[in-house]
Amino acid sequence: MTKPSPDAPPSSLNLPNVLTCLRIVAGPVILLWFFIDPRSPGPFVVFVFAAMTDFLDGWTARRFGQITAIGRILDPIADKTLTISVLLALASTPLGGDWVFLAAAATIALREVSVAALRAYLRWSNAPTRLSVTNLAKWKTIMQFTALGALIASVALSSAGLELFGLCVLWIAAGLTIVTGWDYFAKAFVLLMNRSTGAGS
Repeated sequence: MTKPSPDAPPSSLNLPNVLTCLRIVAGPVILLWFFIDPRSPGPFVVFVFAAMTDFLDGWTARRFGQITAIGRILDPIADKTLTISVLLALASTPLGGDWVFLAAAATIALREVSVAALRAYLRWSNAPTRLSVTNLAKWKTIMQFTALGALIASVALSSAGLELFGLCVLWIAAGLTIVTGWDYFAKAFVLLMNRSTGAGS
């Protein structure tokens, strides 16, 4: 793979975007697989592959100059689709009756949907404003994927130890979702107020 000419915009049909689309598909695949056979190692394998694409799509896009507008839109959609699909899959297991899991899962799902709606509003408003991903938000994603991977494995292996580890990390992720969610909404409020003030001046 070679870098495109600096004068030519990168094609939307490139490896980073293909990897992102695979991550979008992986979520429903894991959810369906859980309903068929939750103790199969298949969902864990698919999840690990999907989590790896989260790193690979960004790295290849930067390394080979293939960052595109559609890629910026699809990447957060892929993360949220994967996360919410796995949470739903886990809720179909005995974890679904555990308030410790459900409270953390609901917190994460609410944050993901709210931030996705906020980003969509800012992007498609009359004067779109972009919120960049913070380092803390990246750590939030890492914690989420670590917790979800451990919980998927705990179901397949019937491991109480992995389940406890996964729940602990999931609560860390839930805490980070609250902090980063508040940060996004606070920044969005300031940006929208500045835009409103600028429009009226």
